[in-house]
Amino acid sequence: MSSVGSTKYIICLTKYTYHKLEDSTNFIKNLKGRLLLVSDFDFFNTIRILEQAKLSDTFHSIIFRKPDNISDPNFIKKKVVKNFGITKRSRVVYIDSEVESIISAGIIGWKTIFISQKINYEIKKHRSIGATAEVFFDLRFKKLNNAIKHLIFGSI
Repeated sequence: MSSVGSTKYIICLTKYTYHKLEDSTNFIKNLKGRLLLVSDFDFFNTIRILEQAKLSDTFHSIIFRKPDNISDPNFIKKKVVKNFGITKRSRVVYIDSEVESIISAGIIGWKTIFISQKINYEIKKHRSIGATAEVFFDLRFKKLNNAIKHLIFGSI
């Protein structure tokens, strides 16, 4: 059951974002739309992390990303789109700390939020498309909770 016009928030659980996931719990639960999770961890660690953050019942769907899928543009185009029921008319906000995935999501036309500790994040040219991530992310925050706060209280 998918409603057109409803925003789909895809939050990526990575080695960088999971440390501060608990800081974002209340904000994530207040996002209006469908909450989806892409996890870089296996099933058991993902469940443990979500339980610790009190988010185990929050996400509508979860998929798992293996290390070789991070830089694979087909992972987003095929697996994420298919498993999360995303159509061309879907409004998607994609939040990740992995630059290759941000580039892939930006090419598709999704709103992208790059989570990176470095303020002046320098990204070398992406091997396959010859573009830099600055072209493909809409917003960048140091912390996941700042990105979620912006989505709730600001506009994107």
